Amino acid sequence: MGLDVYVGSFTRYYCRDWQLITQQTLGENVRVVRLGDQDDDPPDRDEALCAARSWREALNRGKDYQLDWEEDPTGPYFTDKPAWDAHGSLMLWFAYAAQPKMKRPQGYVDDWSSDPAFRACARKGWFGPKNPQAAFGQMVLGCEWWLPCQLPGVLCLDDIGGNEKQVGSSIDLLKQLDDLNARTWQADKKQLQEWVAEGVEYQAPMELGARFALSVFHNLAQKSIEHRLPMLLDY
Repeated sequence: MGLDVYVGSFTRYYCRDWQLITQQTLGENVRVVRLGDQDDDPPDRDEALCAARSWREALNRGKDYQLDWEEDPTGPYFTDKPAWDAHGSLMLWFAYAAQPKMKRPQGYVDDWSSDPAFRACARKGWFGPKNPQAAFGQMVLGCEWWLPCQLPGVLCLDDIGGNEKQVGSSIDLLKQLDDLNARTWQADKKQLQEWVAEGVEYQAPMELGARFALSVFHNLAQKSIEHRLPMLLDY
């Protein structure tokens, strides 16, 4: 299964009223198969909008913070494709930035989850308030969704269908991407746009994959914040 990133309302997402970047580029005839796809028809717009709003209200009950976002079913949406290999390289780039005493591999790492830097960051208790490197948690903790609001860290929430998701803040994600960029490449806005346009080869060396994925996530995190829209991994 390929990995894409979607920024838009949940109503559009669940109604499948959107296209992957490959569909937009190559046309609607591209066949898309997603993990857990069913043959059932998607819900109609009114049904999905009602479900999304009710779900948001339920999530906010009893909270001392508010989960909020735009849920316009006809509003804009944005997509791009970092792919799993580049996404994994970015997670490792974060992990090695947080473990500066470890030597970063030069080539592509196929199994990022067994990498020593990633495992060091993922161990229990590492993401504590007294650890300054723990600010990189949005990517290393395995977030799949980001909301355009301030959150008290990474949350474990049930989605509309009752499936557990790791949810972060796109505001925090953008800050962490900027921090990682400042520590390593110091790429300006023009350079980030060029990395998105250039793309990257499959299973490219870690640095090339990481900087491409960073530019993709950076652009979409900005869209999420600017338009107050959720940001989701789609696969």
